[in-house]
Amino acid sequence: MKSIKLKAILLLVVILSACSSNDNLPTAKENVQTTLTNNKELVKKFYQEFFGDLNIQSIHNYIGDVYIQHNPYLADGKQALIDGATIWFEGATPYQIDFQKIIAEDDLVFLHIKSADGKTSTMDVFRIENNLIVEHWDVHQSIPANPANDHPMF
Repeated sequence: MKSIKLKAILLLVVILSACSSNDNLPTAKENVQTTLTNNKELVKKFYQEFFGDLNIQSIHNYIGDVYIQHNPYLADGKQALIDGATIWFEGATPYQIDFQKIIAEDDLVFLHIKSADGKTSTMDVFRIENNLIVEHWDVHQSIPANPANDHPMF
């Protein structure tokens, strides 16, 4: 009888210690928030290094081997982005990206950006998979000199 009680007590101790050790584990909500924060940082670093610093080689640090491009002027893949950037960056001067908003949801990161010359509002959307950018959408809108309302675009 003592052996059964001792086994029951030992089992209870094991169960309680296992439960208490989980107290330090992050919750699912904390894990999601960490992933969203990491995704935002990844995209922000890429955007600054690539478009702001004009570093074409940064593609190899941030873009996945499969890269789906929704911009109708570029083909899919890293090489198409490299080829496009080679033309866009010719004679360009590095600058600090003016991030207006950075929003993350699920595996997507949304950037709202004011162009260096202040004439264009851009919205870029990136999909992240395995800590790499694997898909991209963008929309560009000119900022009118005489808007129809007093609401700022940023």
